[in-house]
Amino acid sequence: MSPKIIYATIILIFAIIGMTMLLDLNPFRIAKRKQRLYFTSIALIMFANIFLMIKIGQPFMALYPLLVHLPLVLLFCFISRRGFAKVFFVLLTMIFLSYPPALVDIMAVQFFNISALEQLVLLTLSCISILLFICKFMWADFSYVMKHLSTMETIRFCFVPVGYNILNYLLGRYNYDATISPVRIVLFLSALGVYSLLLSFFHRTREFERIQVEQSQLTLQIEATKEQLQSLRISQEQMAIYRHDLRHHLTYLNSCILENKLQDATEFIKQTCEDMDSIIVEQYSQNEPVNLILSSYVSKAKEKGISIEVNISVTDFERFQITDLCSLLANALENAINACMQMNSPNEHFIRLRMYEKNNKLCLHISNSYSVEPAFEQGIPISQKEGHGIGVKSIIHVIEKYEGIYGFSIKNGAFTFQVSM
Repeated sequence: MSPKIIYATIILIFAIIGMTMLLDLNPFRIAKRKQRLYFTSIALIMFANIFLMIKIGQPFMALYPLLVHLPLVLLFCFISRRGFAKVFFVLLTMIFLSYPPALVDIMAVQFFNISALEQLVLLTLSCISILLFICKFMWADFSYVMKHLSTMETIRFCFVPVGYNILNYLLGRYNYDATISPVRIVLFLSALGVYSLLLSFFHRTREFERIQVEQSQLTLQIEATKEQLQSLRISQEQMAIYRHDLRHHLTYLNSCILENKLQDATEFIKQTCEDMDSIIVEQYSQNEPVNLILSSYVSKAKEKGISIEVNISVTDFERFQITDLCSLLANALENAINACMQMNSPNEHFIRLRMYEKNNKLCLHISNSYSVEPAFEQGIPISQKEGHGIGVKSIIHVIEKYEGIYGFSIKNGAFTFQVSM
């Protein structure tokens, strides 16, 4: 096999790995059927690339976009479930990023006259360096772009890499010979400047959104704390009244016993116990802050006539910052209560919360009734109302902080939110 074919294969492998990274796709964590399709398709594309280069040679490069790029885009669209425009944008970006390794290789050949083997080793190291650069400096911002940009916005951003790739294709159909092309370098630097501006913009936007989410979390935590303190204050006041009246209760019971009115004493004790139970905060978990959050929102739901069920079988919350866990629960229950309150029929209001441990993971399952089916984008419910949707972003921010997985769905007339982290 000639060095040029090995060279092209290394660049192709580099592009495939880069696309997988930028699309935030882990081929080892997808469904088995898709996993087999992914690796089989990649192997076929690479085999076809090598075979056609051997049989046809350089003219094959004229058909490279049709025979290699298009199958890759279609494959990643299916595997990642991203739109065509986003996958196409990522492919064009990887073609753009394949020029620096090629330029380093060309410069090494021209200035140092290295051997073919050394050339391939240098190319491999250059590709690895670019992949590390992507992982450290580009991956987070690109993930943000993939999740939040609409199709039309992505198409507009494609104009820069499309223009670069058209000119690059016309200059030599991806044939990087052993000469330094000033035109290619100027073209690359121009596109690099635009890419830098785009990524800088996305980075600032992502940071601004992160700050908004954190501020929203703090606001919710403050509001929840105020409600909890108010509930505790009321409970303490009621307990003080009961302690004050305890002497009178004991006097009454003593009179009932002396006069042999045991039935009256029994009824009085029963009524007193019921009154005491009504002011004690229900115990849902052994963690006090989590229990207060749950008690607060359960009380809020019951006040609004919503049927709510809570089932907690978790004992270990130590691996989580308790403020994160409280924020997650507060946002999820607040959204569930708001969805129920939009319904016309109070009899159909319900919320069911279940929290349990499985495979050393904290699992949370919340389902609730709704009247208007929410719109979804990339599997995440979105709101068109100004000022809404912050709670969902806050929830996702907490889950991603602990590298968890989540899902929102509509099933059997209920909106369901599931978390494992």
